[in-house]
Amino acid sequence: MTVFSNPITPSRDITVENYPLAGVRVIELAQGIAGPYAGKWLSALGADVVKVEPPWGEPARAFG
Repeated sequence: MTVFSNPITPSRDITVENYPLAGVRVIELAQGIAGPYAGKWLSALGADVVKVEPPWGEPARAFG
């Protein structure tokens, strides 16, 4: 079990199991900027995000 410190109420710890999307698996097929950013936010909310990329990699990585 991973425990994170809650910055809003420091006296209470948040575990991964308490996140809103804990136990949800997301398959991210998006490319560009908005899709991967949404995957990042879903992951931050506790979802297990699996990113599927083309064999040559994510084109957005060339943006820097």
